[in-house]
Amino acid sequence: MGMAIRFKVLHFNILLYKRIFFIGVCVFSLSFLNGSQSYAMENSIGYIGFKDNELWAIQFNDCTVYEFNAAEKYLWFDRNLKSISCYSFKEQDVSSLKGQPIELFAEPKLGAKINRVHSFKGLVLSKSGWGTFPLVFERAGCHWYRVEGGWLYLTPADKKFVSFYAGEQDLSGRSDHDNYFLHH
Repeated sequence: MGMAIRFKVLHFNILLYKRIFFIGVCVFSLSFLNGSQSYAMENSIGYIGFKDNELWAIQFNDCTVYEFNAAEKYLWFDRNLKSISCYSFKEQDVSSLKGQPIELFAEPKLGAKINRVHSFKGLVLSKSGWGTFPLVFERAGCHWYRVEGGWLYLTPADKKFVSFYAGEQDLSGRSDHDNYFLHH
């Protein structure tokens, strides 16, 4: 009988160690995944956002954008954007941004290899209408910014729409914005 009890205790301990190990692996994995986002934030020096530091915060049921002049700045971040708020882009809209890809360079010089994309990897738009701007990880001179995917050269024409901001994007209003979405 003593042997049967020892076997049960040993079996119980093995199961307990397996569960502890499994929980440890899960916690480590979750902290690693969450850490990769915060790691990118920690290693960023700033972000590219709208000129005059405006937020990308359009309420899902709000018609704050209803004409091309107000909508064009959103095209700077996503060249395939079909609509924003209550405005749908039209064929006759004239913009240097429409249909033109964003050029990301392999290094900070105009002769470098170019990767053409239609939106930034770092641009995240929530269902509630909140935008998180592309992070900047390095800067070279006044015009070069390293974002996810390569080096961005901001021309004077680009600076009509966007600016570089040191530090983190102000996300303090996001929870209220998201709550409004969830409860309306």
